[in-house]
Amino acid sequence: MPHEIPNPPAPGTPEWRKIVTASKIPIILGLSPFKTPAELWQEMTGLVEPDVLEGDHLAWGHLAEDSLAAFWQYKQPETWRLSTPRRDSRGYRTRERAYTDPDLPFDNMASLDVVAYRGQKRHIIECKTSNSREKWAAGVPTAESAQALSQMGISGIHNHDVVVQVGSTVPTIYPTEWDENLFTGVVDAVKSFVDTLGNDVPPEPDPALLDELVAQQSRVGEGEQDVADDPHVIELTTIQSEIATLTSREAELKARIEADYKDVAKLTIGGDRFASWQAGRFSQSRVPAEFKHLLKDPAYQTTKFDSAKLKSERPDVYAAAIGDPTLRYA
Repeated sequence: MPHEIPNPPAPGTPEWRKIVTASKIPIILGLSPFKTPAELWQEMTGLVEPDVLEGDHLAWGHLAEDSLAAFWQYKQPETWRLSTPRRDSRGYRTRERAYTDPDLPFDNMASLDVVAYRGQKRHIIECKTSNSREKWAAGVPTAESAQALSQMGISGIHNHDVVVQVGSTVPTIYPTEWDENLFTGVVDAVKSFVDTLGNDVPPEPDPALLDELVAQQSRVGEGEQDVADDPHVIELTTIQSEIATLTSREAELKARIEADYKDVAKLTIGGDRFASWQAGRFSQSRVPAEFKHLLKDPAYQTTKFDSAKLKSERPDVYAAAIGDPTLRYA
């Protein structure tokens, strides 16, 4: 059951570093334009220090939240009470509230800029400022949509608006929808990421899940229109169908080539490299179950698991954890 955290850990602290926050989830899914999943993975494993917003930028963010939340409150036909301002662990005045859901399969936290109350009802107000009109032209961008979905999922509060001020314009309020099935997919993807924090590399985001998140992005306009007779739509759907067919055929041909030339190190066309085999990589997830205890053995730990030492001292275990070779095309 989700509940509020009275004293949430401050960003940048060791405790915060290990927690999956709603703002980290778009990064984990590969949606952030500012940080890659691999960079976040390094921060959460302790290999590098996390980037933490400080100084005037942080102070301005908190100050802007007040005015944007007041604008949201002004635009509501009913009377809503905003979360009471208080000082956070760094001394900043804020209306933020933090929530966690202990039933999720990883340590989590959602920091909500403002929570509005009306009787038993609660409503999340996420406040944003931006200088990019293009970024917000079609509504809430995909990364921010994923953050909003995660805030709703972790907090259990399924009413959510994003209030954004672009430049010096009047703020715009974007309602964001709760999608339980989509959040379930996000949880699975995040769990896969968290499970690799002790391994060599983070997992790749699920393309199908990313497509769903993109599809959920808020749109401008109303209603719907049948475009089945539009020649541009017809051409596009034909191309998309051809691409799907070609992609399937490409996979079949690659599988056949890999089977036919599995004993050849390098394939060429007229002297130019066409493809070459790449050796399988070691992965902790492939270590046989009876040897999993070695992953936590201090003898193989430095700042992370020492696979080179395992290869030297236990080549049998190392060999069992090597993946199949792959054919890399030019």
